[in-house]
Amino acid sequence: MAAVHSAHATFYLDVTYLSYNQGGNFSTWNIHIYAVADSGWGQGSLSSGVPWSSYGNSGGFNINGTSVDIANYNVNIPHDANGYLNWTIGANVGNTGTSTYGTGVSWSASGSGPRIPKTPGAPSLSITSNQGLTVSLNVGIPSGYDDGGSTIDRLWTEYSYNGGAWTGGMTGGWGARSYTNLAPGDYQFRARAHNGVGDGPNTTTGTVGVYGAGKVMVNGVKRPAIGRLKVDGQMRNTIWRVKVNGTWKNVT
Repeated sequence: MAAVHSAHATFYLDVTYLSYNQGGNFSTWNIHIYAVADSGWGQGSLSSGVPWSSYGNSGGFNINGTSVDIANYNVNIPHDANGYLNWTIGANVGNTGTSTYGTGVSWSASGSGPRIPKTPGAPSLSITSNQGLTVSLNVGIPSGYDDGGSTIDRLWTEYSYNGGAWTGGMTGGWGARSYTNLAPGDYQFRARAHNGVGDGPNTTTGTVGVYGAGKVMVNGVKRPAIGRLKVDGQMRNTIWRVKVNGTWKNVT
């Protein structure tokens, strides 16, 4: 509530939240403007046809007795793209035309509305391990993460095999999860969050090769396991190869 006093009356501006519209991204508010005469003042009307305006509406009124209801109506106020609303609504009453009742007054009320929920932001996604035919992932919460104003109820991961369709859907919470017994080949993984509004955007990894056996760990880095054979009296390197979709590929 906001109020201002002028001459023999106090003018009030009440702004009350009613509801929000998800699809339209706006909320509905009631605006109530009224005046109450000072206690013990009984000079009849404050003035005849005093002009007022607020939020695109206007008209005239007078105080006849102790109070007057100047305006009472509902308005739809748009929220920003993220569903937030901070508002300031002003009203003004024109000059009464007589020094007995004072000059015109202007006043305002400010506040904020409840956030309209949106789909959540994208999670972080990293590959924490790639051993044999198993790939381990971590679905994390990025700095400044926005859940859209609605509780996250599902975190979804899936993969694309050799550039094909996304499959292998897996749900779970924040943190670690693994895909096991994968076929040898090239993979991409992606993750997205879901809340009461719907799915957020995906976070996708780069391509990772899954080739199973044939690699060894050297100083913390996986490298091809290379043997040596004597050919025509000379020692030569050998390289592991696997068949992927009918094509032989070097293990790299």
